This record gives sequence, C-alpha cells and structure tokens, in this order.
Amino acid sequence: MIDCTSRLTPRPNHEQYKETLYGEFDKLMATETRQKKEYLKHHIPEAVHMDVSAATFPSEYAAYTLYPPRIFQRYARLLGINVDDQLVLYGRGALGGMMMPSNVAWLFKSYGHENVSVLDGGFHRWEKEGGEVTDKLPVTKYGNWKASGISKDRVVTFEELAEKDSSGLDLFAKMETINFLDARTRGQFEGTEPTGLDHHRIESCGYEKTKPIITSCNRGFQAAMLAMVLEYVDETLKPRVYFGSIKEIELRDPLKISSGHVFIP
Repeated sequence: MIDCTSRLTPRPNHEQYKETLYGEFDKLMATETRQKKEYLKHHIPEAVHMDVSAATFPSEYAAYTLYPPRIFQRYARLLGINVDDQLVLYGRGALGGMMMPSNVAWLFKSYGHENVSVLDGGFHRWEKEGGEVTDKLPVTKYGNWKASGISKDRVVTFEELAEKDSSGLDLFAKMETINFLDARTRGQFEGTEPTGLDHHRIESCGYEKTKPIITSCNRGFQAAMLAMVLEYVDETLKPRVYFGSIKEIELRDPLKISSGHVFIP
C-alpha cells in the first residue's frame, strides 16, 4: 500500500537540484514537507509514503522528469517495495484523490511493473466508508524491486514527437495519424469554463480505436490518470503518456502550441 500524497509546488532550479538533491532520496525522504505531514497525521495502516516530487526530478524543460531506471529503483527499494508486490496506490485531493496515484502508477508501469492498482475515491472515500486509519509508521525493510528500461510502450518523449520523417514532417504535423488526447479540463484547453474528465464521451472527442494513443496535459499528471482510465475501460488499449506535456512544448517549441508561448506555472 502506497500513500501518494503530493503537492505540485514550484520546482528548484534544475542545475542546482542536479548538484544537491538529484537521487539523494535519503535527504528527500527526511525533508519535512506539507505532504509528508499529511501522511504522518493519518494514513491507511502499513502504507508507505511516496512523494512524486522525490520520485522524479526537475530537468531543463520538464519539472517532473523520470529518473534513469537504476536510480528510481533505489527509491522504490528504500520504501520496501519488492519485485512481486501488488502495489495499491491512493492519494488525496484532486479528482477524487486519484490524480497523484495515477501518475505514480504510470511511473511504475513505465519501469516495467504492471501489477499496480489505484484506490477508487482515494483516502477521503476510504475514511468516509469507515476504513481504518493510523498515525503509526510501518516497519519497512530494504526491498528487492527491480526496474526495467523505460518502456517505449508506456511513455513518449518530446524527441520522438519532434522527429521528422522522410518527408520532413514530425508527429505534431501528423496528428491525424494518432489519438493525441489532451487530458486538461475543457477550460484549460479552450480558455473557457472548466469541465472534468469524461471518458464516456471519448469517441465524440474524435478518438479512433485503430490509431495509437498518446495522452498529454500540462505536466503529465492528468495525462497519466487518463491513461489509467483508458486501460480500465478497455484493457486492450495501450496508451502512452507524454510526461513533459504542454509545459515542455512551451519551453522547447512554443509555436507548436496553438496560441504560441503562454506561460504555464
């Protein structure tokens, strides 16, 4: 059981982070953050705390970048995770407490661990339905979890999207060949009033089952949740998450965004 309580806060300068905190999980886990205090106050018994801000690192273009497999592997082992574990993830806050754990779930899928589940309704629903909570910390032993190489079946990068084919076109110029699903709310997408995710209307949004699927949003969190929803609805679907999402495109090639350079905090 993994408590994925996390908060999206401004990330430190990537060069400074590289020198002081990159892969320093003992330091990161010992830091007193608001999300850690929430976990310590009460959590599901035996749940360990995994913070997305520790599980990823800020790079030049993306605030939440995947670590190389062997580095992330050490973090998972410090949490006591083992190779054969069924991981049940839960969170608090946005979208029924399911956005952060969906992101963590997709991280594990990206590193080759498919045996993951997200608790429907998150910690709030668990409490509301009388689930046991505690402030006692679990006793953990160093795990044996092993990461594979980052799966291209689970993740897509800016470099792949921007790679030109023999005719000089990149994937941004050939969007009709894929299902590029933007998981931001309608308001974020159109600049009007926001709406929530609604996977029941996916076909009316232009989805075509014969095409590959890539999900995106602002920073990859909603995109990961949408990918989890898609697999839940139809396990034959194999969506790929663009973790860098619109923020990375804004910094690397803003003209590919319909409104050009618009600051995304």
